Amino acid sequence: MSQNKNLIRYYLLVFIPFLFIWAILKGIGVSWYNQLLYTMAFFWPVTVNAPGIIERVTSKKYKFSLLRMIYLFDQIFKKLGQKFKIFLTTKIISSLAPLVFGVTLVLVSKFGEPIFIVFGVILAEAILEIRSRFKIYE
Repeated sequence: MSQNKNLIRYYLLVFIPFLFIWAILKGIGVSWYNQLLYTMAFFWPVTVNAPGIIERVTSKKYKFSLLRMIYLFDQIFKKLGQKFKIFLTTKIISSLAPLVFGVTLVLVSKFGEPIFIVFGVILAEAILEIRSRFKIYE
């Protein structure tokens, strides 16, 4: 039960700022596709860093799931980022997974603006960094 409470607190902490920015984007008339790109880019790092995700994706139940594919794709970039010890380089390289995936979607579909992907990732990483620095709901 404690794990579920931590997960609920975690998602509430990140969902409120997401909803606020999403309402602003909706209010200023940003297209639905750009809102979708922002949502994907925001929730990628949030989901990968969620409490208990490692246990979940390593279980047999999630062997062929999209969640496991996202987690493994993200781990590739995190391992690359750990090789660099410069100030923000590790954080930037480990955040490239949703950027690469999102830009690929934009290039294939020829819709959307990559800036919304960057904006979503930056906002999510900022919230996660604040959470870890101030030990909020850990």
